[in-house]
Amino acid sequence: MADTIHATKQLPERQAEVREITGSQELTYQVDWATFTPEALHYIENAAFHRISMAFRGVCSDNIAKDLVQKKVKIIELKNTATSEVKFEEPKLIVHGDYSKGISNAPSDRQIELALMAGLKVKFARQLKKVLDEQLPARLAELKEILGSANCQISPDLPTFHSAEALEFFDNVALLRLMMSMRTLAADPTSKKLVVDNLKKVVFHNVRNADETKLAYSGGVLEIWAVYDRSASDSSASRLVSHDEITILLQKNLSITESMKKREILDKLLPERQKEIDEIFGHALPYEIDWSTFATDNEFNFFDNCACHRINMAFRCLDAATKTKLQASLKHIAIKNVKTAAEKKLEVAGGALVIHCMFDGGLSGCFGDNAILAALKKSTK
Repeated sequence: MADTIHATKQLPERQAEVREITGSQELTYQVDWATFTPEALHYIENAAFHRISMAFRGVCSDNIAKDLVQKKVKIIELKNTATSEVKFEEPKLIVHGDYSKGISNAPSDRQIELALMAGLKVKFARQLKKVLDEQLPARLAELKEILGSANCQISPDLPTFHSAEALEFFDNVALLRLMMSMRTLAADPTSKKLVVDNLKKVVFHNVRNADETKLAYSGGVLEIWAVYDRSASDSSASRLVSHDEITILLQKNLSITESMKKREILDKLLPERQKEIDEIFGHALPYEIDWSTFATDNEFNFFDNCACHRINMAFRCLDAATKTKLQASLKHIAIKNVKTAAEKKLEVAGGALVIHCMFDGGLSGCFGDNAILAALKKSTK
């Protein structure tokens, strides 16, 4: 008689209740009535049905969790057993308990709720929504404000983010550091333009071990691998990528440092040296530099000392007669960077002082002012 009452009255009522709570008309109780003794049936309403309904109410407190329940939970398996077991194995919520000994030995609504939360990864889903709907749009707006452009996209490699903890720290230890690097690079107009023109996407990968931490740039895409789950046992700083590391990598790959040095040469140093050589020579003698042959930081560093400075020193030492002859024939100074010592050249030909130096080699890769002076004098003989 008890079986009939529970099966025909309480079960349909409680099934309708959980369907109303979850919004899922597919959710169905599967009760193993054969395992329920009369003593267990006495407690099934309060110790089982009621607690399960309470657990679903706790889980379905927002649309994120409710959607997960609707998509993934189809069956509630209820069974009377000697030991308790509560877990979610899609599509089934398994609730086993010793109901014959009363409420105190049955799984609590909190236990059931936590099992559902863990099995459905509700915390992860909630944090993911926060990242995608709040944090990423806010950081993209910030990036647009920093760079004055919306060309660059930011994307977490979602399949690599396995935990809510990793997503919780994503904004602070990933996006924030990227913004700090962008602000550093955007402080210089040349650097800012190179970032805007070249950086198209930033991808963040979550890794499990500190030795997997790295960053790389290729084809307009900056990729960063780091351990974002701060609950991991390894808490060393090497698990993350600093904003300085991001800045240095982009400076190298976008030739930012070299471009800034070139801009400094073009805007400040070269006009000064040009004015100086014109005054020394007595009329305009333009410097013509093949900038396409310059690439490295070192080559730009040695440009002035190994080229303009030594050339100007040589012209200062010209005697009046030689200078007069050169004024009639010399039209410009052609400077080029070469990669090997064998390619070096120093000559006066076709109305030009031609100097090919290996600037990466420093002073040893260039010509001294005495050698330049000798070439100028020789050309007038």
